[in-house]
Amino acid sequence: MLKEIMDFIKYNNAAVIILAVILLLGGGALAAGPEAIGQKQTSVQGVDNTALLAADLDNFNMDFKVENILADEKYYYATYSFLDIKPISRTLTA
Repeated sequence: MLKEIMDFIKYNNAAVIILAVILLLGGGALAAGPEAIGQKQTSVQGVDNTALLAADLDNFNMDFKVENILADEKYYYATYSFLDIKPISRTLTA
């Protein structure tokens, strides 16, 4: 039985054509992307901004401090820190 199946695949042009069609259709479905395969799901997430609305931004001291400045042939690099709405100090390099 296995020999007959192998002979059919080896010597019959229809087997090659069927295999080529399957590969083309499968590759086309995967190349179309996830939008063509399944349903698109979208979720919207909000940010809690009650702390921002409650803050007195006119009297808020951000306490900016430049800690270091470096330079090379093309750019200047400044390291600085500041206070955020939350009482956490962050250091960023720009």
